Amino acid sequence: MGELRGWGAQAQLAGPHRIDGLGHRLTKAIAHGIELGFCTGVIRQLSEIPDTIEPLKASFYAGSTEELDGKWNSWLQRWRELLESQGNLDGASAAMKRANPAITWREWLVAPAYEQAREGDTTLIKELQQVFSTPYEAPPAELARYDQLKPREFFNAGGVSHYSCSS
Repeated sequence: MGELRGWGAQAQLAGPHRIDGLGHRLTKAIAHGIELGFCTGVIRQLSEIPDTIEPLKASFYAGSTEELDGKWNSWLQRWRELLESQGNLDGASAAMKRANPAITWREWLVAPAYEQAREGDTTLIKELQQVFSTPYEAPPAELARYDQLKPREFFNAGGVSHYSCSS
């Protein structure tokens, strides 16, 4: 649950936009059954102010249930209503995108690049430089592979498995 700190501000739930307990209910819904793929993916999907959970599911490792989908959809509806009451969904979306990068550094992404560079091939280093030179923009289509869930083979790999989104 440590990875979920700061979600309120990231999801525009802090300050004058706050509904008491709304951020807590989201955190609780997440903790009860869905493993987050990576915080960045969920927050970036939230920045599109979705109507349903469907676009968020691409950022989850585990599947969902009808009950959990209902909790998410209820939360999303209340959150959207809150943002609409403030009068500017586009402004909220833009603020979230300015505060939350589309892509973040993940050790499992970069480990192959520095391993190849050690052998004299800097191709992956150059790709990563391109991707991380504009972290608030989605990677170009040819580099979309850098914007994905951690592959299962890295889940318990020493040195590359555990890397929190707060790092």
